[in-house]
Amino acid sequence: MKILYILHTSELHGSTISILNLILNIKKEIDPIIIIPYSKANSLKDVFIKNDIKFYTCRHIPISIIERNRNLVKNTLSIGRTIIKKILFIIFLFRIILKEKPNIIHTNVGVIYEGARLANLFNIPHVWHLREYQDKDFKWSFFYGKKIFENMLKRSYVICITNDIRNYFNLNNKKSQTIYNGIYHSYFTALEKKDNYFLCASRILPNKGHEEVIRTFALFYSSHPNWKLIIAGDGEVQYISKLKDISKSLNCSNSVIFLGFKKSEAIFNLMKKSAGLIVASLYEGFGRMTAEACFAGTIVIGRYTGGTKEILDIINGYKFLTNDELLAAMDQISKEINTNSYNQKIKSSQKVAQELFSIEQNATNIINLYKNITNK
Repeated sequence: MKILYILHTSELHGSTISILNLILNIKKEIDPIIIIPYSKANSLKDVFIKNDIKFYTCRHIPISIIERNRNLVKNTLSIGRTIIKKILFIIFLFRIILKEKPNIIHTNVGVIYEGARLANLFNIPHVWHLREYQDKDFKWSFFYGKKIFENMLKRSYVICITNDIRNYFNLNNKKSQTIYNGIYHSYFTALEKKDNYFLCASRILPNKGHEEVIRTFALFYSSHPNWKLIIAGDGEVQYISKLKDISKSLNCSNSVIFLGFKKSEAIFNLMKKSAGLIVASLYEGFGRMTAEACFAGTIVIGRYTGGTKEILDIINGYKFLTNDELLAAMDQISKEINTNSYNQKIKSSQKVAQELFSIEQNATNIINLYKNITNK
């Protein structure tokens, strides 16, 4: 069974890590071929080379979005460049399909349309992997509008990473289903004694909620001076500078630590020791860090929206929508940390994560989908 995968980035972000976990775990049952954007970075390509996975690079993979924060002139130029990329990518993809003759085309994100278009042209089954809302989480506008996008989805087999995304795109047909991301192998769990710090681990952007977390931590810190807030991740330099200025103005800068980008192993080690992972993103399609925290043996305090809401309901984590609710959760954890009841909550969430968010369940469900499609 030959599967052609279309990826939107060559970097090891959440969506590429998820599809990479899948490919490496079903490689014995399929013949994977990958299309990725050209990049000087070698991290993803090195993995493909090491595991003898065929891949092609293309300079013209179009991301079909319209950014709302641009003015009319910038948006017009951006749309024009995207249309040119679409034409060039269609030509590129047409040649790859003729050469490789895949049984299925699998597009790894919702913002690339050309895999679906050419799959329809060649009468090849297409799997569309929806990992984002696009407008609610990233503030993007749909290239042709949401209704047209939904109609395009109905002609594909669709994997949604949460039920909330599936409902958002009105996917109630038999060709769509929810399959949670595979985060770690089911045996990969930890439970260690916690230190007095909360952790935020994500890209540092306004929609990730870091400013609210810092302001709330400042109130918590006034009565808990031996606690810290660790922020791991890179992002916009000006925004990070703004956050540092806010922590200084709130007299907690000595206990708000910006670590910068850290590799996944280092993040996992930070989570293992943290009293709680704070996920404050306005909307997450899935909330990979939320699920990772379960494997790491960490309590989650998450904003009760989107994919984070869905996972919090499953693992019974701490939920917040307001700063007061976030402060109350931080205060409660500071009282419970390292107690039997605290550890029991962790063990309970780990059991759920092992069943629902493991690499094994993800691989089994998707390979079964492939088999059902090819049998039809």
